Amino acid sequence: MLLFGEPIHQNEKVIVSGSWGKESKSVADKNGNWKLNIPTPNAGGPYEVNIITKDTTVLLKYVMIGEVWLASGQSNMQMSLKGWPPNDTIKNFKEEIAKANYSAVRMFNVTRNFNLKVVVTVSDKWDICSPKSVKDFSATSYFFARRLY
Repeated sequence: MLLFGEPIHQNEKVIVSGSWGKESKSVADKNGNWKLNIPTPNAGGPYEVNIITKDTTVLLKYVMIGEVWLASGQSNMQMSLKGWPPNDTIKNFKEEIAKANYSAVRMFNVTRNFNLKVVVTVSDKWDICSPKSVKDFSATSYFFARRLY
């Protein structure tokens, strides 16, 4: 398994600590895979999470704690908030984009990857909802998230 590009080896210790004051430890199995549970606070944030191994320290910033909703589908879920210009756009998309300041709302869009084998890692990232990023969010997912927010 890779931790942000660095391999984790069999029996390597992994320590995860949260800025809310909790920590948990794990040891990688023969394939370099590991998992752990860490006590979390009530929903909120943003927090920071440190992942530490012998050779690597990774700091995750702006981490939110709470519910994660998955949105999946075909083209109806794929259409972004900006739509498919010039003719196929979302009603009032310019106004919606301009007022999309919801820092607690995040989008993780997995890049499509046709593969007959199981894929266990992706290189995508969480995006914080802002007028700069939201234009590429799924429109359906954005309006659902905004309503929940």
